[in-house]
Amino acid sequence: MNLSEIRQLVHVGRGRAPYGERALARCYSIGDLRRLAHRRLPAAALGYLEGGGEDEWTLRRNREAFGEVELVPRVLRDVSAPATGTTVLGTRMPLPLVLSPVGSPRMFHHEGELAVARAARHAGVAYGVSTLATQPLGRSPTPPRAARCGSSSTSGGTGPRRGSWSRRPGRPGTGPCC
Repeated sequence: MNLSEIRQLVHVGRGRAPYGERALARCYSIGDLRRLAHRRLPAAALGYLEGGGEDEWTLRRNREAFGEVELVPRVLRDVSAPATGTTVLGTRMPLPLVLSPVGSPRMFHHEGELAVARAARHAGVAYGVSTLATQPLGRSPTPPRAARCGSSSTSGGTGPRRGSWSRRPGRPGTGPCC
């Protein structure tokens, strides 16, 4: 058997996207996702993702606040057609979620914010882009869904868009999300 025949039999490299789909399908909580990240990410990337700024006061306060939240299920209710939609800043969304920005997301996925933007578009939720974005969003075939802030603003460098949220540096207090 020669080398070209071996190459046909053995594939060296990553499998087809979406990478890690089976591992993610076995995650049922944030704790499960953290354990998966601990197994997959280099120590420096994991430290960046799990850490907070300076003395981590905000991180601790957020964890304490979320620890106080208790989801209480409503039992004996009709769940044949659940309604998960809500309104966020005047925009109707199918889920009560907004994907928050993470600086330098390509440390965690090779497509970075482009992959997050596609996932947000697919789910119909908004995505906040970090000031430490690693790719221009104008490159994205599916820019992130945007919600309304003021009358109109820019979204991801794609020009004026009706219904976009925008934090406008240098203009504090000019809108509900500024």
